[in-house]
Amino acid sequence: MPTAPFDPSDGLAEAELVAVALALNPDLAARRAARGLAEAELLAAGLWPDPELGLAVLPGLGEERSTNLEAELAFALRRPGERRARREAARAGTRQVEAEVLAAERLLVGAVRHAHLDVLAASAEVAQLERAVDLRDRALELLRERRRVGEGTELDVSVAELELAAVRTELRAARARSEADLHMLTALLGLPPGFPLVLEAAGRPFDAALYDARAGGSWASGAGPAAHQPLEVVLYDAITAEELDEGLLGGRFELRALEASHARAERELRVAHLARFPRLSCGPALAREEGQKYLGFGVSLVLPILDRGRGEIAARTARRDEARAEYVAALHRLRAEAWAARARLARARAEVDVQRGEVLPLVERDQALYEEAFRTGELSVLDWVVAQERALRSRRGWLAALTAYRRALIDLETALGMPLERSLAPPEGGDQ
Repeated sequence: MPTAPFDPSDGLAEAELVAVALALNPDLAARRAARGLAEAELLAAGLWPDPELGLAVLPGLGEERSTNLEAELAFALRRPGERRARREAARAGTRQVEAEVLAAERLLVGAVRHAHLDVLAASAEVAQLERAVDLRDRALELLRERRRVGEGTELDVSVAELELAAVRTELRAARARSEADLHMLTALLGLPPGFPLVLEAAGRPFDAALYDARAGGSWASGAGPAAHQPLEVVLYDAITAEELDEGLLGGRFELRALEASHARAERELRVAHLARFPRLSCGPALAREEGQKYLGFGVSLVLPILDRGRGEIAARTARRDEARAEYVAALHRLRAEAWAARARLARARAEVDVQRGEVLPLVERDQALYEEAFRTGELSVLDWVVAQERALRSRRGWLAALTAYRRALIDLETALGMPLERSLAPPEGGDQ
């Protein structure tokens, strides 16, 4: 995300929304709390076992009635390599938790960007439907005026009223979607319901001409007149399969978490194998017998000749194999998601090119012809309003194409775990 000073006074931009979500989202905070458990496990793995104190009181059973006392302080020693294996397993667990937190952060970033896009698209759609309602109002007033002077029919007025009611229904649905999308974005940010969230680009008028290269617009985010649009769109080159896999392996922290999980399982299996060897405990020993005191050194061995850790080794082996299978399955799933996202981006890009290269030029040409016909008196006011509404519907299709492309781009960047950086070269004979 681009770095800029955090200034919410003019509304929150996408990067600022992401920063707020990373700081306040409660689910992410719960994920981060798991770091403390992993760090505690790492601390425990490096500690030596506590010593064992043994005490025996042996009262005599004969005529002398003497009492003997024995005491032993035993320190359990780690097997060679056991402490290191335990610490490496704990470190792998720490890396796993860190990678899981980073993966959750990346997914949250994608979710916030999606929610932000939904709010902006809904806001732009509401603005266009409001213009459509105004045009229909004007058309209905003109038809009623013509009906009052004896022109037209009552059927024309009734049809216009039905069309106006239909557009108003669409407008109410769009406003409801916009409100619901804003609530969803607020929840992702970790803010309470009803928080007065203000977005930087929300409410800006959408002008399709500013996105048209022939009209001198700019596709680059933050440059030219397109920077004042509710949607900022940057076109990118097609990504090759090699680049897709390389970005996937480097950017998806889910894979790093699974790698750390496999490494932890390997170290824990090593610890289980070491448990097959005897464990030594040693320490000072004190005894008293018939008034005579004895001080020496005691040694004890745990001989794993029956259990031999076979159950623990089998369990740890199965866990290691499971971790490997989970990594392979996740890699397969994430590659499929990335390839599907790339395909959606290609389809969305093709639709954007069609809209920009074919539909918008026709809309601009037809509008110019209608304007000329209206000025020369060849076109009635009602027909001019209908033409304006037809052009508005075409621009709604252009807005939908831009929104679909932006959504597909977010999907691909989320699938790769990193933003795309290579923008598309300008088309031949045109400006970018």
